Amino acid sequence: MTLRRILVPVDFSACSDLALDWARSVSGAETEITVLHVWEAPAYSGMESLMVVHEAGKPNQTLNEYVHGQAKKELDAQVERARGRGVKVAAVELVAGAPDDVVVRRSEEFDLVVMGTHGRGLIAHLLVGSVAERVVRKAKCAVLTVREAQNPPKDG
Repeated sequence: MTLRRILVPVDFSACSDLALDWARSVSGAETEITVLHVWEAPAYSGMESLMVVHEAGKPNQTLNEYVHGQAKKELDAQVERARGRGVKVAAVELVAGAPDDVVVRRSEEFDLVVMGTHGRGLIAHLLVGSVAERVVRKAKCAVLTVREAQNPPKDG
C-alpha cells in the first residue's frame, strides 16, 4: 500500500514530536504529511468573546483570539523543529473544535493518521478518556499510535 496522505494531529508534546518522526519513517517520497492542531474553546462557551486578555504593549484580545494566537505560535515552533529533523510537512492546519471529532472527520481524506498517546493510568483514563482511543475506534483510515518510549525505525 502506498501512503499518499498522512495526518499527524499534534498537541505540542514529546509524543507529538515522536508521531511526526514516525510519519517521516513510514512516508514515501510522494507522501504528503499534514500537521493538525485542534484547540477547544473554553468550556464556558459564549463568555470567551466577552473576556479580554491584555498584554503590555499589545492590543487587547478576546480569550479566543489569545488562545488561537498562542496555539499558532506553538504549532509553528513544533513544525519547524520537525522540519529540522527531516519531516516533509506539506500542510499545517489550526482548527477549533473537539480534537477527536475533528480528527475522525478529517481521517476520511487520509490514508493514515499517526498520533501520540500519553498512556495515562487507568484512573485518569476512566476520568478523562483518551482522544487517541476514540480516534482509533472511529477513524475512517488506519491509525498508528505512538508512545514516548517507541522510537521510530532507523531510516534506510
